[in-house]
Amino acid sequence: MKFGLVSSLNRPGGNATGYSLFVGGDLEAKRFDLLHELVPGAAVIAMLVDPNYPNGEFGAAIVQSAARARGLRVFPFRVGVDSEFDAGFAQIAPQGADALFVGDSPFFMSRRDRIAGLATIW
Repeated sequence: MKFGLVSSLNRPGGNATGYSLFVGGDLEAKRFDLLHELVPGAAVIAMLVDPNYPNGEFGAAIVQSAARARGLRVFPFRVGVDSEFDAGFAQIAPQGADALFVGDSPFFMSRRDRIAGLATIW
């Protein structure tokens, strides 16, 4: 959408094939909508952001905008290397987070088991 290849994700207006890790903010907003549907009572959402991923901060801004539109608060915390996970997750509880949104990042995909484990103990 950002590059004008399709008119929208819901109705792209044609066929497109391929794969890219740089999906842009529209998919992040859609993922946020799905989280909101799954946890409708969540007023504060922690967001895991990879500061080393080119779309990390852009995706965080999109999610924060979507949250504001619903009157919700997103608390982003940045984790760019393995040694930052414990300190990052320690920030969640003091913020009163009701849910966790994991930003788009190959780094997070490769560490999804660790993220899931940490998310169960906050």
